[in-house]
Amino acid sequence: NFLVCTGGWFRQLPKFPIDGEFIITSQHVLKLQEWPKSCLILGARANGCEIATVLKAFGGSETETHLVNEGRDRVFDEEDEDVSAYVQEGLERSGVTVHNRTKLEYAKVDAERGTVECRLVQSVWMPPPDNDPGQKPAIRRVSKTVRVEKLVVCAGRLPNTGSLGLPEAGVETD
Repeated sequence: NFLVCTGGWFRQLPKFPIDGEFIITSQHVLKLQEWPKSCLILGARANGCEIATVLKAFGGSETETHLVNEGRDRVFDEEDEDVSAYVQEGLERSGVTVHNRTKLEYAKVDAERGTVECRLVQSVWMPPPDNDPGQKPAIRRVSKTVRVEKLVVCAGRLPNTGSLGLPEAGVETD
């Protein structure tokens, strides 16, 4: 077995193209000259939670920080539930607003105002009327608009293996 470390690049989301100014990656965050007063982080796995922590640590209470979990039930959901709960509690204690079961419907850059308008849609389970066991619970969609200075896309990383010719060499990757 061989381990080939080629590095990676940020996954692009066609719906939210990176412009390097208003819609950015976590790599851009680490190069900012000044911390934004508000931001929305799209993706609440390791990279998203890490960036939320960095923004709150260095931006402090002045940085309004939203962490959107793209429809998932909990942050850091690839880990055990107790780890996930611990991470979420820490984020919330530091002032991060966590949006579980929420998707980013659209993001519209307003360059004149220096902001990004973000439309969030949360799926909320509604119990059956009068707790009638014969009826199924319903899902209600609740919308909310948030205006932030930066939208940070944390959608994962892809490996830099495309130009290595690995399939031609018979090398399997995971």
